[in-house]
Amino acid sequence: MKRKFFKISAILFIAYLAAAMVTFDFSQNAYPLDEEYYPNGRIRVLGPKPRSPLCRAALADIHYHGSEWPFLVFNPICQIWRAKERHMAPRNGPAR
Repeated sequence: MKRKFFKISAILFIAYLAAAMVTFDFSQNAYPLDEEYYPNGRIRVLGPKPRSPLCRAALADIHYHGSEWPFLVFNPICQIWRAKERHMAPRNGPAR
């Protein structure tokens, strides 16, 4: 029983990571709509930029509200990505 549980958990985790790889372009940033920099000069971003066929930007193809589905579903991945890239989370919005 334990073995089956761990196998199913591993498959779901790998599927979650694979879905994030398909959803995001990890080479570009997704910026919040009305914020740019933290007082210490670090950039505020929501996470990696979603691929455009899956999620449209609110402004200029790089600015997002933060309530788009990729930032909600993959919030843990966005948090890890921001920490790795040394960016700050936006002040407002769900992607904290």
